[in-house]
Amino acid sequence: MSSRQGPVVHKFGGSVLADAAAFRRVSTIVHSEQQSGAFQHGALLVISACAGVTDRLLAIAQAAAAGKAEQAEQELQALEQQHLGLVTELGLDRGELQEYVRRLCAELAELCRGIAYLGELTLRTRDAVLGYGELLASAIVAELLRRELPVPVHLVDARRVLLTDYHFGNATPMIGESGYLLQKEGVTGALQRGEVVVTQGFIGATPSGIPTTLGRGGSDYSAAAFARALEARELQLWKDVPGICTADPRRFPEAQPVAEISYAELQELARFGSKVVHPHAISPAVSGEIPVRIRSVFAPQQPGTLVWHRRYDAPAQPLALAWRERCMAFRWYPKGNSPLAEMPEIVDTVRKVLELYVVAASQGSVLLVTGPSTGTLEELYGKVSFLPHQFVLACIVGNEPSRWTWEALELLRNSDAVSAVWTGVSPVALYVLLEESAAQSALAELHGWILHTHALQRLRL
Repeated sequence: MSSRQGPVVHKFGGSVLADAAAFRRVSTIVHSEQQSGAFQHGALLVISACAGVTDRLLAIAQAAAAGKAEQAEQELQALEQQHLGLVTELGLDRGELQEYVRRLCAELAELCRGIAYLGELTLRTRDAVLGYGELLASAIVAELLRRELPVPVHLVDARRVLLTDYHFGNATPMIGESGYLLQKEGVTGALQRGEVVVTQGFIGATPSGIPTTLGRGGSDYSAAAFARALEARELQLWKDVPGICTADPRRFPEAQPVAEISYAELQELARFGSKVVHPHAISPAVSGEIPVRIRSVFAPQQPGTLVWHRRYDAPAQPLALAWRERCMAFRWYPKGNSPLAEMPEIVDTVRKVLELYVVAASQGSVLLVTGPSTGTLEELYGKVSFLPHQFVLACIVGNEPSRWTWEALELLRNSDAVSAVWTGVSPVALYVLLEESAAQSALAELHGWILHTHALQRLRL
């Protein structure tokens, strides 16, 4: 835990709120954290909708707009019964929670009737509909915690304290203004007293009070915005994975969680397919130098992975591996005397038709590696030379790659898969271009080397 003062912000996503057992798991985690003394300066819990509910709400709104009123009404009733079922299964059906759930669902039904009457679904109205998943789930979490915790638990509507711009469907939080509202609505004071505040991820409101959403993955973004506005001690994102691993554990079951990673290293892994957390979603916290910890609800005793603005005094060694498959590669040979002046034009041409991953200059040519083709490449004919293979582009992140690149080169010296190796595009990454037909064994060798360097580092400590 960071030594700085302030509350801890915990975010629980939809993937860890699937059923009653999952809600109990969250309650147990929060109770354990509170008992350990971690809530001395209070805790803000940011709650997502239950797993799958946001997609269902979108389908309901679309059905209403398409004139399928009966279908929308049936789905709304099923959604209400799902949440009332959770209330009953969790033993919370003897208070006011049932009525609160019914009231929220009645508001939602009225909103959908308006959509059906107008026959259209605007971004503004869609935002109003989609937020109900978070409102329902957070109410259940708050009531469950009131039964479990020895400190007061407050439920706060995020639309009253998270101010955003008017970009419906992908709104941006206004951090300073939100900090003022958190004070005005009593959230800051409750946290300073060591109390627990439950609110919603994904949703906010404009200065005129119109509901907004922060886009897909917006709950992490909400949590990071709250952490920054509150000057939190730490932001903890609770997932169904143990943290950032040395490689994708679905491909390499022996992959291990890393203890720490820098924001720049996380950005590179995300560019190459890592989906544990999107760097943009935690940028408000990282820019405020608030540590972000990724933890697993299935292993709450484990510390998870800590994301720092920078990894100060980190050893010069590889940390983790990610890769993109089905890549294409091209070489561009400048024809004029000013290749740097010509390069933006060829890069723009490639980006019009392909997702560009890496541009690397070598003697007399420039290598461009892209995602797979999904359309015509006529614009590129005659401008670049196509390399005649499909490729895997591997990215190895770590501190000071220039000091361990030679080890990777030595490791892959006899591999038939390696087409190119280079650094310099990012200060925290080494890139390896592999022919796809032989890439798996090379990736396994690289990952084994990373695990070996981690083991050696632990021995030194």
